[in-house]
Amino acid sequence: MNNEQNNMSKLNVSEIKKRMASREGFTEVSDKIKKFGELGLNIREHHSIYSTPPGDLIRRIKCKEDEDKTLGELMSDEEILERLDYSIKFYNYFKDDIIDNLPDDVAKDTVMGVRENLPKDIAYLRSIGRLPEKYRDFLKE
Repeated sequence: MNNEQNNMSKLNVSEIKKRMASREGFTEVSDKIKKFGELGLNIREHHSIYSTPPGDLIRRIKCKEDEDKTLGELMSDEEILERLDYSIKFYNYFKDDIIDNLPDDVAKDTVMGVRENLPKDIAYLRSIGRLPEKYRDFLKE
C-alpha cells in the first residue's frame, strides 16, 4: 500500500469525498484553462489550481460578486478590442522563421505564449458573446 492509499484509509468518508471533489474541480479548471486561457478563469478558479491570478484580473475586482467573473467579463469592450488588436498584430508578425531567429529563449517563450493564448482568448470571448465584430471570423473553427 503506498502512502496516499494509507493516508486515505485513515480518513472518514466525508473527507475522502472532499478530496475527490477537489481533484475533480482541479481537473475541471485545468481543462477550462487549456481551452479558454486566462481570460476564461475567475479568481476563485485560479486559486483552486494554485495559480496566481493575473494582475489585470485582481485590479478589476471591486466587490464580492466580481470574484465570480472572469477577466473577459470584467474588461470593457474597448479593452478587449485593444488587447486583441495588439495580440493579432503580434501573432501575424512573428511567424516560425522569425521566432527561430530570436536572440534568446525568453523572447521565444514570450512570442510563443501570445501565439498559444490568442486562439484561447478568441474562443472564450466568442463563447460569452464578447468577441468584437471586427474579429468574428478570425481563427474561426
